[in-house]
Amino acid sequence: MEAHLTRDFHKNLWGSVDTNYIAGGKSSINGKSGEDLDMLGLGFTLGYKINDNIQLTAGYMATINDSAPTDLRLDSFKLSLVFGWHPLVEGMKRLGGE
Repeated sequence: MEAHLTRDFHKNLWGSVDTNYIAGGKSSINGKSGEDLDMLGLGFTLGYKINDNIQLTAGYMATINDSAPTDLRLDSFKLSLVFGWHPLVEGMKRLGGE
C-alpha cells in the first residue's frame, strides 16, 4: 500500500510526503527461510514540470520500523525524467488551449 500527500508550490513545482507499507513475502538463503516482510517506509518527492511533455522528479524513501537486527533496512533515492504525450494534449496546443 502506498499513499502520498501532495502540495503544489508553483505552477510547475510540486512536492509530496510519501508513505508505504509492505507485508508478506519471504526470502530464503541456501534453503533457510526468512521471516515475512512487515515494512513501513516514509519519504518525500519533489517534481518539476520542464514543459508540457517532460517532467523531472526526485525522491527519497527510508524504512522507519527497522530496529530489530533481522529487519530489512532500506534507504532509496529515485531520480526520474519522464517524456510523455497524448494526441488530445497535442491537439489542444495547436488550438492554443492550456
